[in-house]
Amino acid sequence: MRVNKKLLILIFCMLISLGTMVSCQNEGQADDMFPQSTTLNSLLSSYTINKISITDGNTGEVRQTSDSAEIEQLLKILADEKFIRNDNNKKGTRAGYSYFIDFYFQNIQGYYRYTLACGFTKSDNFSGSIPTGNCNAENENAVKEAVKDFYNSLKS
Repeated sequence: MRVNKKLLILIFCMLISLGTMVSCQNEGQADDMFPQSTTLNSLLSSYTINKISITDGNTGEVRQTSDSAEIEQLLKILADEKFIRNDNNKKGTRAGYSYFIDFYFQNIQGYYRYTLACGFTKSDNFSGSIPTGNCNAENENAVKEAVKDFYNSLKS
């Protein structure tokens, strides 16, 4: 029986691709799993934040600050807020957002994002190791009001 070389090459390439996909599925999960419960202070305490940018989900307007006193003001308000993992909130099930906050860290590429009532993500080029995942703030309304007030205090 004669075997077609093109078919063998195709099967071989498919097996290599499948093996690569399976081995990469677990890559990064150690830092990607969001804890059952944590605080913003716990998440960010080992990083130096040098810029915060907040986007208003209603207008798309972005306001940002690199002022360390302003950054400290927001972190102080939110430091002990408890975030609880939400395993039922699957990606893609939400429509819109009120605000998201991008945290930029000293000596780390990319940003770490908190989207209110949704959770934490990081940019594709983020070079730090920090958990991501769906979560809700224990006091969601208080967090929203604090972020809204802080956003409004920043110059546009």
